[in-house]
Parts: sequence; structure tokens; C-alpha cells
Amino acid sequence: MAEIEEIRKQFADLQKTVTAQTARLGEQSALLDQARQDQREALSMAKILASLYIPRERLPAQGHLLHIARSFTQARQGDNCHGWHICRKSSTEEELEKAKELVIKSVQHECYSEELTCIETSLNLPLSSGLRKLHPFLDSTGILRVGGRITQAKLSTDETNPIIVPGRHDLGTLIVRHHHQAVKHQGRHFTEGAIRASGIWLVGAKRSISGLLFKCVTCRRLRGKTEHQQMSDLSAERLQVAPPFSDVGVDVFGPWEVLSRRTRGGHANSKRWAVFFSCMCTRAVHIEIIETMSASSFINALRRFFAIRGPAKQLRSDCGTNFVGACRELEMDGSHSDPQSVEKYLETQKCTWVFNPPHSSHMGGVWKRIVGVSRCILDSMLLEEKSSVL
Repeated sequence: MAEIEEIRKQFADLQKTVTAQTARLGEQSALLDQARQDQREALSMAKILASLYIPRERLPAQGHLLHIARSFTQARQGDNCHGWHICRKSSTEEELEKAKELVIKSVQHECYSEELTCIETSLNLPLSSGLRKLHPFLDSTGILRVGGRITQAKLSTDETNPIIVPGRHDLGTLIVRHHHQAVKHQGRHFTEGAIRASGIWLVGAKRSISGLLFKCVTCRRLRGKTEHQQMSDLSAERLQVAPPFSDVGVDVFGPWEVLSRRTRGGHANSKRWAVFFSCMCTRAVHIEIIETMSASSFINALRRFFAIRGPAKQLRSDCGTNFVGACRELEMDGSHSDPQSVEKYLETQKCTWVFNPPHSSHMGGVWKRIVGVSRCILDSMLLEEKSSVL
């Protein structure tokens, strides 16, 4: 009987031991399930973080979310951070780096799942993969990086093996936008260089950067092409077949310093201007010299022009004071009706004077263009003379 009691006692102790071990295994299984649940929550948060900004000045947002995710299972004693809460503490460097890793891993698993599977199983990448020429590999943290032949260089890992990020993803767009603003909208090459210097290899960078620059309002304002107004039809005076100087464009240009007379102390200089007559049809040029910018001087030049070239049918000019004064003095504006006036003579010769609207110098471009060429030629000719004497 004593032996039976001893066996029963040992069996009861064994049963207690098994029950205790079973309870411990249950607790470990619950902890394992909780850890897996926390991991799934972290990955789901990483997908949310992938739509946020990756640069370091915006990483605190991801760091705070990661801190909240950790506070469910890794709450420390004496710390008030438990579960979902609004934390006023600043994110640590470790949390920022972990948030960056979660964002990049989530994006890479979303876009390059097939490539990651091939690399983990030591298989060749498919021929249709866009990463085949980059020889990608997984680093110690599980991030996909660019391979190469400069691994032994004394450079940082981000420089020798940059992180692969798809250019068509929202994360790639945010990275391009951030670095484009960091280089102050200095074009595609500067933006791409800044992205490479940050340790990121953007797949399809040229297309992504060019597409964002095309939509950038600041770049369009700084480097947009100037719009050109469609030019109107040529006037009838420039297209008709007529003798030279039938329709004339008139302008005055200058002045030039000339030697007018010599004195005991040296010489006296004065200014001279040139009246420019251009044929609207043949583009022929006639130049007369005037001493002052007065209406009387212009009238004398106009009479000399008529004496040499014959009367014109139409004169065109801008609203210069000397032109308007000469028109009134010659009574070509219709304000006088004296049959003995110059107006009667001009009407007999069928000559009229047309003024361009005020502040519309572009309407006289047909002769002002030749004025510029003539002025350059005259400046070159007078420069060859030691003393310009007209």
C-alpha cells in the first residue's frame, strides 16, 4: 500500500508539472501571436507612411506613428506612453531611421515583390524586369539596393549602393518634389544630382523629373517661352506696284557731333540730325540733313526731297512734334482752305500725310528697321574721319 501511495504522489506531482508547462507554453504562444499581430500592424502603418514625405524634416510624423505602434507592446516602466495617444515627445534618431526603413520596405514590397522573391531564393531576375541591369541585392536590413563594382571604395553605403525607389510611385514623386525645391528649381540635372547625393536611385528618374518640372508652376514662370503675337496682314502700300517713293515712311534719327567752324581757341561743335525717307514698296532710302529738330528745318528737307524724287502720294510717320508742326505749317491737315496754300498744291499732286496712333511705334517698323541699319553705316563712316565735317 505504501508503494501505491508513493506512485500516486509522484503521478500528482508529474501532473502539476505538466499543467504548469502547458500554461507556460500557452503564455508563450499568446506572446508570439501578439508579436505577429504587432508586426502586421507595423506593416500596415508602413503602407500608410509610404504616402507621407520621406525627407528628414517630415520623418517625425512617421517616427511618432512608429512610437505609437511600439507603445502597445514595449511600454517601459514609468512611461506614460501606452496605446493610442498624442505624444509630445520628439522622435529619436532610431525611430526616424526605423520609420524610413519601414516606408522604403513597404514601397519595395509593393512594386518589386517578384524581384525580391527571386533574390531571396537565389534565382535570376526575369528578363522583363527593369532592375536586371542594376544587379540589385538585399542589405542587412532587408532593403533593396543597387549593386556594382565599387563596393571596396572608401565611401558610404548610400554612395556606393544607393537605395532603389520606383519613380512612378507616389514616394518617388514626393522625393523628386522635395529635392527640386531644395535646389531652388534649377532644372532636371541639378534635381537628379541632389537625389543621387541623398543615396537614392530613382528608377526612371529622367521621365519622373521631367514630368514634375513640366507641371511645376514656378519653373513655367521662370523658363516659359515668351508668347508671340500673330502679325497682321501687310498694308496695301507695301504690296502695290508703283514708282519709287510713291508711298514714303518718314523718320528722324541722330544726332552727330560735327565741326561747324574753327575759332582761335580751337573749334566749335554743333549737332546734326538726319531725315530718313524710305519707300514702302521698293525699300529705297533717301537721307537729308537738318540742323535743328524744328518744323522749319524739316520742311526744307521735305522740299529738297520732293525736288529730287518728285512728289509722293502718301507720307507716313509717327506723331513727332516736328512732323505735326510741319504738317500744320504746310497746311496739310485740312485746317485751311486757301487755294493758294501748299495744301492746294499737295491736293493737286494727290499727296496726303498719315500719322500713326500715339505710342504705337511698332506700326513704323517697316522703316525703323532700315533706320537702324543706316545709322550703323553712318556711324562707321564718320568714325573713319578724324574730324566729322558735314
